Amino acid sequence: MKTKNLVCLITFFICISAFAQEEKSAAGTINIYFGIKTRVTPIPLKRTPDFIHLGNVDVLEQPDMHLSGPGLSLSAKIFLKNNWSVLFNQTTRYDYIYQRLPLSNPEPPGFKATIRKKIILDFYTDFKKDFPSNKQSFFSLLMGLGACGFNSDFDQTIRAYTSQTNYRDYIVRKNFVFPSVSTGVGWQWKNAYVELKFGYCWNDPTIFNTPFVFPEANFQYNISSLFKKKERN
Repeated sequence: MKTKNLVCLITFFICISAFAQEEKSAAGTINIYFGIKTRVTPIPLKRTPDFIHLGNVDVLEQPDMHLSGPGLSLSAKIFLKNNWSVLFNQTTRYDYIYQRLPLSNPEPPGFKATIRKKIILDFYTDFKKDFPSNKQSFFSLLMGLGACGFNSDFDQTIRAYTSQTNYRDYIVRKNFVFPSVSTGVGWQWKNAYVELKFGYCWNDPTIFNTPFVFPEANFQYNISSLFKKKERN
């Protein structure tokens, strides 16, 4: 999984570098945006269990924290014909992954309920249709695909009892990677851009095991304009 994450990250930045080189020879075909993107608490589409932790599992799973939160957002927008464009986005956040819990009650001597955070990567590709309202602003409609939660790998211990006193521990490798489809609207005024999207995931990576929808808000600035101004000066 680590190799897959590295390949995705390298591929993304190679694409951005190539697009940046293209911009030099064809001004206005690409814009680079940077800002903050936050995912709101996922909304399950089916009834979820009344518990979020099983006594024979040592990792507490909280979809609100695993699957949501703010991060730094970097986008490359490539202009197509007739006000269409394709948008590649990567969001990077340092966030909660798991809290380690004891497998026995009472807690073993010296046990620490470890809380772990990691750098999490989300990747998106969207197609956008812009509707200019004047020379300085436009509205956008967009839809696309996403792959979220890369680098969220962790080890989970599962305790299987053969009797009240005998058991065997199994270690399972898990992650919180999930696919999504999304649609939304955007609005840009000068170089500031605001976007609201709603995503749908059909493969929940947590123990809730239910499809869910999730809102996302994106606030970015077109940093390409800064370089263009510098070149003109």
